[in-house]
Amino acid sequence: MGASLYTDIFELQLCEPETGNAISPFQAYSIAVVLRRALCRSIGIEQDEIGIHTEASRGPKGESARSIFLYDTASGGAGYVTQVAWQLPALLEEAAKLLECHCDKACQACLLTHDTQHHIELLDRRAAQSLLSANYLDALRLPNELKVFGEQSKLELEPLSIAIQRELQYKNIDEFRFYLGGRIEDWEPLQWLQSQKLEKLRQNDIRIILIADSRCINLLTQSQSGELAAVMEVTGASLLLASGQEMLIGDSDNALPLVLEMGGVTGFVRWAATGEQATVPGETWGTGTEETRFLITRGPHALSPISSDWKEISPAGLRHTAPGLVEINIHRELDGLAVGFGQRAWKLICEKDEVISQRLASGEKIVTISYSDRYVKSPLVLLLLFSFFHELMDYPGGLGEESKIQLITELLKRDETRNPYLLFHDWQDRQVRRELFEQIFGTLGEFRLIEKRKQEVPHARTLTIQWKDGENWTMRLDQGLGYWRLDKRVDASFPFERDSQRQLQHLLRVQANVVAQSIQFPTLWYCGQLLRGDVSENPHV
Repeated sequence: MGASLYTDIFELQLCEPETGNAISPFQAYSIAVVLRRALCRSIGIEQDEIGIHTEASRGPKGESARSIFLYDTASGGAGYVTQVAWQLPALLEEAAKLLECHCDKACQACLLTHDTQHHIELLDRRAAQSLLSANYLDALRLPNELKVFGEQSKLELEPLSIAIQRELQYKNIDEFRFYLGGRIEDWEPLQWLQSQKLEKLRQNDIRIILIADSRCINLLTQSQSGELAAVMEVTGASLLLASGQEMLIGDSDNALPLVLEMGGVTGFVRWAATGEQATVPGETWGTGTEETRFLITRGPHALSPISSDWKEISPAGLRHTAPGLVEINIHRELDGLAVGFGQRAWKLICEKDEVISQRLASGEKIVTISYSDRYVKSPLVLLLLFSFFHELMDYPGGLGEESKIQLITELLKRDETRNPYLLFHDWQDRQVRRELFEQIFGTLGEFRLIEKRKQEVPHARTLTIQWKDGENWTMRLDQGLGYWRLDKRVDASFPFERDSQRQLQHLLRVQANVVAQSIQFPTLWYCGQLLRGDVSENPHV
């Protein structure tokens, strides 16, 4: 017999302060008991409304650890344990006081309850007390230089994506303000995980405001500007430009960058960070690092009004087409079978750009074709890219037996927290991806896969074709091939656990339809004989 329970869970990993090693099972279970008592006292509930559990686990770097779990015993969760992170330092201080007892190891005054009596061998108040020492608890207190919100400043102990959901449970929020800054080369708006969640906020009529350092916007590349414009269109966000100084909070000597504000009639929540990189819109936004910590404060009133001096920029104001280039707006024109993607794409391109149409109709074959894209990481993108290249075999001036094909992309990094199983998931095995690409593209001509670190691959997704007479034609895809997703009605499973040969066989049998990510907003392709770099000064900023 077995049963499943869906509820709220809080996980805590503590380590020995001197060695960094995992705490003992006795320390973990005993701390779990008094932490539960402290929480129940704080919010006024009975102890049987929260369950406890401990087990051996792995830390953030794969090291041995021991996890303490607190969970709501009510099916579906009651929101009790979601309040632990917000007040953890205070709860641990209260827990330490509960361990101040005259017994040897455990008694009803400190650790022994109706449920812990079944685990009496794990109860040891002295072992727990040795960890929750005065020095240990002092280290959890926020130093004065980090109290940028005053005495109401607290350390945020959860990733911001989780913290946002936590706060939405308790407040009626009608506005979000995201502060964007940091190193320009790290901006990846389409990879910004939060942008996917902003779409859901828009559906709930929540106003979304992006506040960016005007210096950053001036330095964005064309591809970065285009991505930011796409995020704004899909999420309905507005963009305001401020000075870097206006995006800081705290005294001038200890000012820190604001990261996020959210508010409504029931109050506000604000977050700041100890490092400017925390404001970069990219895939690591809100996760924090050993060097970067987040600070939080709450208040009972609405957010302060936005400065009237901040200039608003529209999505159109971010996009800039260089002279001589053809801009192709794509909505649903390329929807259909993935294997026919290339045929539909080149038909559309040739209809819009007379230059490439004439070159492909000539008898002179392509000498080299190169595609640069950081994000060629999934079988679906490979399938679309192969179809795109393969279609050029059917043009008189397309790919020939002596054509050289080159793909430049980011070096794969294994992520142990992910278990890919669908066609649009990313590979984890670098060698398998390489073997697949070499096998499938090798059928078209001489193929070379170049893998580099992310920052060594240009941000723009760019296709470049060269003919024997030295003439070049280039196309930049503002959202790349990731703009298309699988039709939800198809089987999206993919055998990542198999070897490259089995994966290739599966990929060649796929009969899946792809559709545009957005019905309302297009992706843009810019093509022409000259595409002078990827950096452009935006005349609208």
